[in-house]
Amino acid sequence: MSNQPSYKYNPSFCVSTAISDLVLAMSSLYGLIKLCSEEDMSGQFGYIWFGLCLSASALGIFRFGKTEYCATLKEFHVFMSSVAGPIGLPCLASQYYNQSFQEVAVGNLLQITCILPILVHIINISWMKELVGTLVSVISILSLIGGGLIYQNMTVVYAGLCFVAAVPLDREEKIFNVPPVDIFHYLLTAANLLLIRGLYASS
Repeated sequence: MSNQPSYKYNPSFCVSTAISDLVLAMSSLYGLIKLCSEEDMSGQFGYIWFGLCLSASALGIFRFGKTEYCATLKEFHVFMSSVAGPIGLPCLASQYYNQSFQEVAVGNLLQITCILPILVHIINISWMKELVGTLVSVISILSLIGGGLIYQNMTVVYAGLCFVAAVPLDREEKIFNVPPVDIFHYLLTAANLLLIRGLYASS
């Protein structure tokens, strides 16, 4: 019996989605390079969001861009997509509170919340992973919007609203013959660019 990966026709093949994933990957790479180029990395954990987002979108390029694919590719893409928000967003929000809003206690608390999704993935209980992941992501997004309003950084508020608008679009049904996931990717791209701009505008 062959141990080679099982290849089959890709029912998820969609050029437009592969392109939107490529655009998202480029914005994530830009954010990752921008943050990692800082001389002082203390208290900066936003690169975790951009790194996870880059990994998920890079996998998405191949998942949606090939007419046939290894069956495990979808599993890796789904996994990276499921952990990017719950783990990456609280790290990003913590950097805003540490660096821009000067609320280190809140930043540390947000940073700790990313441990919860890691634990539930280790425990591997499906309903708990979805519940905790959603809860942590929502708290992180609301903390970004709230912090932006309180400390008058409207750029991060707009980024948070992009996240909010993207949430209902992470599904398969098409809207006017356009895959909602494409719009989802472009909204995340806009959020990434706004987050970088907001972080450096206030630093």
